[in-house]
Amino acid sequence: MEHQLFCCEVDTIRRAYQDSNLLNDRVLQTMLKAEEIYLPSPK
Repeated sequence: MEHQLFCCEVDTIRRAYQDSNLLNDRVLQTMLKAEEIYLPSPK
């Protein structure tokens, strides 16, 4: 049997929108750079 996700909610009010500030490349690169700083270092 295949696993499937079902959404039974019928709420049609849109509660989340795409944030144009988070979708541009500059913000993505900054977030990736910040993530690299906090990666665990191999010992």
